[in-house]
Amino acid sequence: MLHKKHRLPSNINFGSSKIFFSNAFSIKIAQGQSEFSRFGVVLGKKIDKRAVGRNKIKRLIRSSIEKLIPKMQKPSEVLIIARAGIREMNNSEVASLLTESFKKIKLI
Repeated sequence: MLHKKHRLPSNINFGSSKIFFSNAFSIKIAQGQSEFSRFGVVLGKKIDKRAVGRNKIKRLIRSSIEKLIPKMQKPSEVLIIARAGIREMNNSEVASLLTESFKKIKLI
C-alpha cells in the first residue's frame, strides 16, 4: 500500500498535463506541487465488471509503483489510467511495463 504522502488527492487538475500511452495504460503527468511524487490509479468498469477484479489490478499497479519510488528523479504528480490490456498481465509484466514507461517519460 502506498504511503499517504505518495497518494494523489482527488482535487488535482490534470488539464494541461502531458499524456503518454502504452498498451496497458495511459499516464498523465503534472508538475509536483509537493516535495514527494504522488500517484493515483484509475480503473473503469469496462476493464472488469467486478470490484474484486478492479481492486486486484489497482493493488498490482501500486505494488509496482512502490518499487519505483526510490528511483524517482523529480517530484511529479502521476495519474495512471488502466486500459483493457492490463487484465491479462501478471505482476512482473506490469512492473516491467511501468518501468519502461517511466524511463521514456524520464521520471526515472
